[in-house]
Amino acid sequence: MQYTIGTCNRDRDDSQAVRFFSNQRDSVIQSPDGSGSRTLGGVPQQGAGIFWTTTMALGSRVEIIGRYQRVRPDGFSRLARWLQQREQGAGYKSITIPCYKSTDPVVNLFGDRTTKGQVVFSVFWNDEREDWVFAGVVDPQDREQIEQLKAVIERLSCETLRFE
Repeated sequence: MQYTIGTCNRDRDDSQAVRFFSNQRDSVIQSPDGSGSRTLGGVPQQGAGIFWTTTMALGSRVEIIGRYQRVRPDGFSRLARWLQQREQGAGYKSITIPCYKSTDPVVNLFGDRTTKGQVVFSVFWNDEREDWVFAGVVDPQDREQIEQLKAVIERLSCETLRFE
């Protein structure tokens, strides 16, 4: 491992000191892990530390949806069982579960109810309870938001549970 030792003195401002320690001479400082399509850079601000920015290539909406369509996390069957037990007899015709990543903070679900119409609601996995937890519901009056979320959920559909 190599260490750089230097001193800041009255002859160097913040910007020069940062460039000295990072061994860079240009005005933008790239972090050691900045490479390829992901970069993290910092520009020293006089007397205000470093202003950090990042650039990432996330892919198009179609590419992101395509990646999600191939994901089926380990806990998927547990979510399906939990929904069947929780919502049996609650007036649902069906609940659509999208493909999701285990790192997603919440999972948005689309439900088609017999008498109350369509609904989008969220659930999340609670590590302490070791169970799924209801997180919230989209306002049933906000039909536009429900239609937008429904379109995404159906595009990412991994399974649709049917109720009688």
